[in-house]
Amino acid sequence: DQSQYFWQLLREFEVFEEGPVKESAEIVRIHQSQFNAYHSGTADSWNAYGWKPGDFVVHYAGCPWDEDPCWQKMELSAKVIEEQVG
Repeated sequence: DQSQYFWQLLREFEVFEEGPVKESAEIVRIHQSQFNAYHSGTADSWNAYGWKPGDFVVHYAGCPWDEDPCWQKMELSAKVIEEQVG
């Protein structure tokens, strides 16, 4: 689970201490939606944040790569990302 992984990272970097939060050059705070944005079908169904160009990750929850419509969505996303990154 991503949340457990995140908490483990914070513990290892000793982010949680008494007093103010310790800042780290290796960890940057972002909104969760930028790290785990859903593809449009799931986002619409769940009334959740849908991936937009510039977001870090598109999560294809409930869309297996071996199903043709899902694979087509993944290929399209890959093309958009390749164009952005260059």
